[in-house]
Amino acid sequence: MLCRFAAPFYRGGSPVAGIRHLSKEEVTVSAKASIQPSRGDYVRDAKTGLVGIVMDLMAGQYWLRPVGGGQEWAARPADLREITQAELLSARVAAANRQRQACGRA
Repeated sequence: MLCRFAAPFYRGGSPVAGIRHLSKEEVTVSAKASIQPSRGDYVRDAKTGLVGIVMDLMAGQYWLRPVGGGQEWAARPADLREITQAELLSARVAAANRQRQACGRA
């Protein structure tokens, strides 16, 4: 999974040596580049903002299921984005919290 940052993480001074920082043009292009995920991949639907698991590709649309289960939804290939490990972890924790709340445990 891809994890690139457009702005350096420093306060003043010069950028960190050995790290190439992306220009605004590169960030715009990489953010708009569509991906071709496989069944079982985790992706973000940019239109809804939800993270889902790719279940199938039918009629030119990807069918995604929310992390932790639930109702599938269709997403256009142009709306899908790769996610980072941190985003995946966040989605899994949110799903676990929803499941605990649904079972009546706090």
